[in-house]
Amino acid sequence: MTTSDDDALAQRTAVRRGYDDLADAYAAERDESDHAALLDRFLTDAPDGRVLDAGCGAGQPVLARLADDRPVVGMDFSTAQIERASTVAPGRVAQGDMTALPFSDDAFAAVAAFYSIIHVPFDQHQAVYEEFARVLEPGGTLLVTVGAEDWNGRNDDWLDTGTAMEWSTYGAEKSRELLDDAGFDVYDVVGVVDTVQDGDAPDETRIVDPDAEDAGHPFCFARLAN
Repeated sequence: MTTSDDDALAQRTAVRRGYDDLADAYAAERDESDHAALLDRFLTDAPDGRVLDAGCGAGQPVLARLADDRPVVGMDFSTAQIERASTVAPGRVAQGDMTALPFSDDAFAAVAAFYSIIHVPFDQHQAVYEEFARVLEPGGTLLVTVGAEDWNGRNDDWLDTGTAMEWSTYGAEKSRELLDDAGFDVYDVVGVVDTVQDGDAPDETRIVDPDAEDAGHPFCFARLAN
């Protein structure tokens, strides 16, 4: 799928503005217990060293889970989300763009990208994966949310806030191809039932088979080639 430059800019602007405007509502939906099993496995698989939470939002669940246990850096391009995340991991949050990460080569042992690349315009997904590969050490690990299918869409009243949000998701098959092209080996894909998408109160998100009917958001586990 392709996106014109004007459409890509409009989507990025809508996502940034949306996360600024609905910061309180989104934070109320996320909880530190979300994705606990995923994060436990991620930490088991990840080499020792710094972890990047790319698209950290308000710091839940990744920064909140890792801040006391691992050297971690959060990054987001929403000012309101950065302000919230900075209370979770003071002095360890940066503002930036996933298509041009403000970090040096080989700076991290692992990268987590929870519900972030799914907002990136289609034509920029490859650039994001290449940036993840650049800032990871050889053998570093990546855990990234992808789509259940190739899809893009917009919700003008997301989370009943009156605020618009946009998404562009590649399914697991296409995401595998892009990750492979960036130098990653996808060694597992798991399905996740996201309670935020269901509009329910925060709860521990369930891990299911990626082909399960209720698997709304698959997560890819990948390792950068040595």
